[in-house]
Amino acid sequence: MLFRSRVPALPPVWTPPPPANPSPVVTRAPAAPPPSPTDVVVATATDSPPGERLPVAPTVPPWVELTAIPTGPPAPPPGQLFVGVLGPFHMTGWPDDQVPSASVVELATYLVLHPDRPRTAEDLRDPLSAGKTKALTADTIRTYANSLRRCLGAERVPDAARHGYTVTGAGSDWQHFVELRDQAGDDAEPAVAAQALAAALVLVRGQPFSGLPKAGYGWVATELLISEVAIAVTATAQRLADLALTAGDWALAAWAAERGLIVDSVSEDLNAATLRAAAATGKADRAAQAWRDIARRYTAANEDLPRGLVEVNTQLKQPR
Repeated sequence: MLFRSRVPALPPVWTPPPPANPSPVVTRAPAAPPPSPTDVVVATATDSPPGERLPVAPTVPPWVELTAIPTGPPAPPPGQLFVGVLGPFHMTGWPDDQVPSASVVELATYLVLHPDRPRTAEDLRDPLSAGKTKALTADTIRTYANSLRRCLGAERVPDAARHGYTVTGAGSDWQHFVELRDQAGDDAEPAVAAQALAAALVLVRGQPFSGLPKAGYGWVATELLISEVAIAVTATAQRLADLALTAGDWALAAWAAERGLIVDSVSEDLNAATLRAAAATGKADRAAQAWRDIARRYTAANEDLPRGLVEVNTQLKQPR
């Protein structure tokens, strides 16, 4: 479901395509008794007739559409060596006439995902040897680096000398995610923060670092990168869901929680956010479906429903 953006566009490297044909998601229910100021969601009941509209709790500020919901991740800039790890691993941007070896691809991936400083051959020995039966030597890594330079050109992989290797004209969806998330600092206006957070979450395509080649990439585990990415994604999703629930943008709240559930399907907070967003629309059948979806997620993960989540559902079912 798409919304019109009411905030000026931010200047990230890639901009999601604009939404088209926006349509309203909810309407304010008439003659609803005002709840207490602390209420942010409405009561619903799973045995109500399908489509029944229940009172919607107003929030402050009321009915703010924080941002447009992006339709899909943007394409990387043409010619950029791009690493995608926010879902199935992929790497694009190699010159058409170059087919690097798996070891060169792994070296390039490591350098792109660690852009903070150059890495010498000695720096690279331990991470690139992780998970391998035989440790790599510094000379072997220099050989891989020379092959990478031949693939991309000396201007993009400068001679390391003693300073270390880098790759210019490269990027990753993880790096872009972090940049967008950081634009939504605590001092950012809610609508500006929401736009940046939504642009970050749309980059999430699946489980982080899934589909890695079977040989190599042991450094992903030793550096706890999957956990780092998953924590960042769920925290970003929770932040956007909270902003949207406070503003009464129920569709954005549900979308944000669902993006986080891609990487952690049994996050209690994110599942509670989907339940609150569904209940807040005032449609009993939507809240009931949200609860069934939650139960299925926990069943698939072979985990019991948390007591706190059951209590949230019970609270939302109480008429007010």
